[in-house]
Amino acid sequence: MLAVNPVLIMENNNTYISQVLDLFNVNIELKNNKYKLPMELIFSVGARINKKRRFLFVSKVLGKHIPVTNVNSLLTGALLAYTLLDEYHSTLISSKDTTIYGTQANKIVDSIINCKNGKALWKELIENPISLDGNILFLAFAETATALGHSIFSCFDNASFIHTTREDIANFDNKIVFEEEHSHATSHRVYPVNPKILKSDSPIVLVDDEISTGRTVLNIIKELDKIHKRKEYVVLSILDFRSNADIEYLQEFEKEYSLRVRFISLVSGQFNVTPALSLGGWDAVDRYLETNLDMNPQCDVHIKKNIEPEIQYIDLGGYFKELVYLPSVNGLGKTNNTPYLKQTGRFGISSFDDKNLISQIREVSKFIGDKITGDRILFLGTEEFMFIPLLISSFIDKKIYYHSTTRSPIFPSQASGYPVSNKFTFNCPPNPAVTNFVYNIPYGFYDELYVFFERRFDENGLNDFINVIGQLGINKVTILFCSGK
Repeated sequence: MLAVNPVLIMENNNTYISQVLDLFNVNIELKNNKYKLPMELIFSVGARINKKRRFLFVSKVLGKHIPVTNVNSLLTGALLAYTLLDEYHSTLISSKDTTIYGTQANKIVDSIINCKNGKALWKELIENPISLDGNILFLAFAETATALGHSIFSCFDNASFIHTTREDIANFDNKIVFEEEHSHATSHRVYPVNPKILKSDSPIVLVDDEISTGRTVLNIIKELDKIHKRKEYVVLSILDFRSNADIEYLQEFEKEYSLRVRFISLVSGQFNVTPALSLGGWDAVDRYLETNLDMNPQCDVHIKKNIEPEIQYIDLGGYFKELVYLPSVNGLGKTNNTPYLKQTGRFGISSFDDKNLISQIREVSKFIGDKITGDRILFLGTEEFMFIPLLISSFIDKKIYYHSTTRSPIFPSQASGYPVSNKFTFNCPPNPAVTNFVYNIPYGFYDELYVFFERRFDENGLNDFINVIGQLGINKVTILFCSGK
């Protein structure tokens, strides 16, 4: 099958079409693009084997599946922070002068689009955080939006932050469990070490990278409503592509629960997906994806020589002193008693905690920066553990590419413009019962690779991942553990 170029094509000012691998077409009609962001710089569309949802919007700014530079992931969070202020300021802050929000937002947009001055701008933003009249809680969805939510939170000086997780914490009494209906990994958990964080009257802002139906958001609101009644929730996202039916469902939900859910995004619109006429229907699309999955490129390993890289293991535990001592249980039933880092936000943190994190990151960044000798450097986060490695990269005065491993299965192709050119599959090192993926690592492109894990685990779990590392053509690899020895 010949694949056409799947880059988003603008048909007119508000309408785009993406023809994905001659399999299906995604038609998008924009309703709002407040900052006139070029869509082709924000996301693309990929295919996946999932009959609930055969496609996904692949972000070009999150640093998840596609590498980012210029800390564009952090800046996207900052842009959402200022968008929230601009559209919701009357609830958050008494100042009537909103011009500064627009000025800062325009600076951020310019940096993202032109990929320049990002690190300096990010430091300026977090060193001069926004003061609100009262506390606000940001709750971000794993795994994709953990860093996005944290970067929004870091722009404020009197806020709280927590994110959902796939981790299974043993014997935790106050957890919340809810479902993400169309996901590859449906169950989310929330573990508030201090349950009061969810019981206050502070506004709650739910953060995700993309809203396609809004059902996941409503599922967690149902659970939060059982804990503490609120009249309003805010949902903050890069993309909001809910259909008319989804909006009608929301209206019924609001009536049933006697509350309001307000959606704020950088870009909003609607889309529809149709199978290519030549295929005759979705069954043919599914057959093609399932049949050809294992025939797709694994970074040209069939013609490239595996390299046994120099691998160094580094313990960063001396830099991160604030820990959460809770045991987890992986999918094989094995318990890990190594403490978590408090400042990831998985268990809830305050702006005070975040300020302490920044000071620690400055020290870690100097330590790692002094070790870098190559020109093309890749920092790789792991699953939910995205923000801290990304933050470290922002304080190193070198060009660093950043993205992360993931549980999300995407169909790879080397078709021109397709967002995922190669895929590597391996068992998740801390949880070998779970399959992980990493995408878009060209053979021999990087001089050095730095892989960040939040905490130590049975290092036998690394064997599968190290085999993948040997296929990347990278000579120098450093694996870093932020907690445990």
